[in-house]
Amino acid sequence: MTGKGIKRALFITLISLLLSGCDNASLPLVSVTGDRVPSKDFSSYVSGDYDSFDTAVIAAIDTLSDEIILYNYDINKFYTLNFDGTSSFADRYKTPVSLSQLAVGDLVDVWFMKDKRLIAGMCEASETFTESDITDFEINTWSKTLKIKSDTYRVSTKTFVSSDGKKIDISELSQSDNITIRGIDNTVMSITVDNGHGYIMLEGNDYFVGGFMEIGSKIIYQIEPKMMILVPEGEYNVRITNRGTEVNRDITVERNSETVIDLSDVEIAEEKVKSFTLAVSPETATVTIDGKAIDISYPVHCSYGMHKLVATCTGYKKLTRYFNVDENTKELKVTLIAIPKEESVSGNDTTASGTTGTSASDSTSTSASTSTSASDSTSTSTSTSTSTSTSTSTSTSTSTTASTPDNSSTNEQSQNAEDNRTYYVTIAAPDAPEVYWDGSYMGLAPLSIKKTAGTHVITLRKPGFETRSFTVMLDDAKEDVSYTFDSMVQTE
Repeated sequence: MTGKGIKRALFITLISLLLSGCDNASLPLVSVTGDRVPSKDFSSYVSGDYDSFDTAVIAAIDTLSDEIILYNYDINKFYTLNFDGTSSFADRYKTPVSLSQLAVGDLVDVWFMKDKRLIAGMCEASETFTESDITDFEINTWSKTLKIKSDTYRVSTKTFVSSDGKKIDISELSQSDNITIRGIDNTVMSITVDNGHGYIMLEGNDYFVGGFMEIGSKIIYQIEPKMMILVPEGEYNVRITNRGTEVNRDITVERNSETVIDLSDVEIAEEKVKSFTLAVSPETATVTIDGKAIDISYPVHCSYGMHKLVATCTGYKKLTRYFNVDENTKELKVTLIAIPKEESVSGNDTTASGTTGTSASDSTSTSASTSTSASDSTSTSTSTSTSTSTSTSTSTSTSTTASTPDNSSTNEQSQNAEDNRTYYVTIAAPDAPEVYWDGSYMGLAPLSIKKTAGTHVITLRKPGFETRSFTVMLDDAKEDVSYTFDSMVQTE
C-alpha cells in the first residue's frame, strides 16, 4: 500500500470511529457557545450560499476526498463537511488563506449548506483565546482544571486533544509536552501537542545498574535492570556513569518512538574512588547516599560519577540532591530548610509522591545545594476505573438478665486490620503489553501494583505496536483501583 493509501485508510478509520451514527439531523444549526451568531462581515470572504453556522474544532482534514471532520464542543459531537472550489477560507482577521494554513485543533467559525454538507466559508474563530508555547502546565482531573502559572482554565472529557494530527486522550498528555490551547472565556475546547515526547531504553546495561543516567541538564534517573524513560522529543547528550566508568552519547528522541542506547560494547574502566567530607546542617540530620546510611562524622568514599543524596531531619524539609564526584571533589555542603511552624505537615518528608523507586526527573545534577521534588502534573485516563472498599459493622443487644457482649476490642482489631491493609492498582489491557510504572518495568498486563498516592505515568509497550503513556492521579483512599485500556495500535 502506498503512503497515500495508508493515510486514506487511516482517515476512513478515523471517520468511522468519530462519525458513527451521524446524519444531517445531527448537524448543529447554530453554535450554542455564548449564544454566538454569524459575524456581519462574513460576506467579505464567504462566496457560497449557506443555511447553517457553527463554531467548532477541526478534528481531521482529508485533501484527497475534500472532507473536513469538525467537532462541536457544546454538544460533544463529530460531523463531516465537504469543500470545493467555491469554499472560502480565512484567518481570524478575515484575510483569505489556503486550507493548508488551517490545522487539526484549530477553533473555527464555519458557514455551510446543511443538506449538501458543503462548506461555504471557514475562518479561525475570532471571539476565542489561543495560548501557545506552553511547557509548564498542570492538569487536575479531580477539579477539572488546567493551571498555567497563575492562570486557571476549565477542562473536561469533552476537550479535544490532538498530537501529530490525531485525536488522543487527555491522559496521554505529559507535563513535559509543549502545547497550544484554544477556547472561549476560560473553557479549553482544544489542546494541540506541538512538541511531544518519546522514550529512551538501555540495552546491555548490566554493569551500569545502580548507576545514573543524565539526560541533558534536567533529567536524572538511577539505572534499573529494565526501564523506559519518557522525555520530551529533541536532541540530547546522555551521560551514563557507574563505578568510575563513564559513557557519553548524543541521541535524537522522536515523538512516540523509542531510542535505544546499547552499552554492551562499552569498555569498563578501573573503578576510581574519591574521599570527601560532608558539611551537614543541622548535624542531627540522617543522610543516605545511593540508599546507604552515611556517618557524617567521617569522610565519605564514593566512586567517580553521579550519586544521589537524601537528607532528613525532624522539623526540616526532606532534601533530595544529585551530585557528581571527580578529582576536584573535596567537600559537599548539605543544608536543610526548616519547616515554618505554621505549616501543617505530616512527618518531615514534604517531597511529593508523584514518582516511585529511585528515578527522578527535572532534578539538579550540579554540586549546588538544591532540593528536588517530584512534579505534580495531573491528567485523566481513558480507562475505566473501579474501586472497592471493605467496611465492618457490628450490632449489640441488651438484656435485663444478661450482660451486653463487649465488642469494642473486636471492632478495634478490625479497624487496625483495615488500616494496615495494602491496596493495589490493577492494570489490564488486551495484547498483554509490557507495563512500566513511572519508568520502571513491572511485568506483562494484567498485573497489580501497590497503590501509592500521587501522580503516576503508566506506559504500555509491545514490539510491533505503538508505545503509549497515560498519566493518572491516585488519592490516599483505602480502596483498590483498576484501569482497563483499549487494544494497542499496530505500527506500519
